[in-house]
Amino acid sequence: PKINTIFAVAISINNGTNKFNSLPSAQFHLWWCQVCGHGGLGMKQRLGKAGKITLHVPQNAKIPWEINNGSGDVGLEAAAISALSLNNDSGYIVLSGLAVENAKMDSHTGDIKITDSSFTDSDIHVRSAYVTIKNTDIDKTDILTGSGEVNMDNINAYDRLSIETDSGDISLSHKSMPDDLSYDISSGSEDITVQFQDAGYTADTDGCKQGCIGNGKNSLSIISDSGTITVK
Repeated sequence: PKINTIFAVAISINNGTNKFNSLPSAQFHLWWCQVCGHGGLGMKQRLGKAGKITLHVPQNAKIPWEINNGSGDVGLEAAAISALSLNNDSGYIVLSGLAVENAKMDSHTGDIKITDSSFTDSDIHVRSAYVTIKNTDIDKTDILTGSGEVNMDNINAYDRLSIETDSGDISLSHKSMPDDLSYDISSGSEDITVQFQDAGYTADTDGCKQGCIGNGKNSLSIISDSGTITVK
């Protein structure tokens, strides 16, 4: 039978004394609620009053994370996460050096920034906030925003990428030029710039760019009601 790894998690409240919990990884689920000052490690526990709370989790502990945040900033760094559920009101979210299998992120007015990470399957929904993704592997990703901008820089090849905004601008730059991609890019502003190599266009107007590179195995869909779109 498979033996589950037992690991320790350190909790530091306002740079105070650490508190350690050792649990089998299969029974470990981390949940966090900054608004009410509660959190849990396997079992629900009260972590104390509002303030700065730091959790140190071993990098090899691939566990699910559930975060419900109000107006405080949240940072996740150098962690392996099997499932990430993030519900945010107005806090600034920074994710760096993560390896995430499945992610669902929802933010009202708080910006989301992701760098130097990998996401196998992700769904990002913001109402009025910026989404910034840089130097990150994204296999299957859906991004939906209201009035916020989406900026993606130095992005590696993906299976499927879908971005949709109401009024926010969208910019996407690839780490290397796609060679097997079908694309459908449109904007009501009729302000679209696409710089692809060896691309065959089935539609090439000011407001719509459609076509295929190679066999079109992977897919890119970008839609904006009134925003400017730049893809290269």
